Amino acid sequence: MADTLTAGDFHMTPLRLKAQPIAEGIARAGTMEEIVWRDFRWNNGQIWRMWLVDPERFAPDDIESRSIDTVDISRKRQSMLQSKTLTSR
Repeated sequence: MADTLTAGDFHMTPLRLKAQPIAEGIARAGTMEEIVWRDFRWNNGQIWRMWLVDPERFAPDDIESRSIDTVDISRKRQSMLQSKTLTSR
């Protein structure tokens, strides 16, 4: 009997999920800032909010939203990788 493959023999590997931070919520009390939440965009298109403190701790009007520049993040990562490479030599 010859080996034959059917459609049931092929399995798609699941999408490896990666997330990029895109925004964060900042609460200010005097001169101090506290990151309250951070939004991430996943490579499947979903946006997910991660709360870093109890959501009821701050009123929504007390939280300022700001976007996170993904280009800055990439530059910081590249800079960190370069510095690790230079120190490991």
